[in-house]
Amino acid sequence: MTIASTVTSKGQVTLPKEVRRRLNVETGDVIVFEERGNHFLIRTGRTLRDYRGFLKAHGPADADRARQAAKANRGRRSARHG
Repeated sequence: MTIASTVTSKGQVTLPKEVRRRLNVETGDVIVFEERGNHFLIRTGRTLRDYRGFLKAHGPADADRARQAAKANRGRRSARHG
């Protein structure tokens, strides 16, 4: 498949509808241009939204332990640095 698009005076290119559909690209998505020799590969990138739910929360007890560990670490650092 060959599809052309024109570069604007601002260096912008509109992804044609068929390309957006095949890449499953929507407004706000990230597009990555990866150089491969004298060609570029165009692919979708990741955003923070893609990592939602990646780290599992283990509940309030774990959050409390993490807070206590952070406070203890701050206390140790300030004691060392006076």
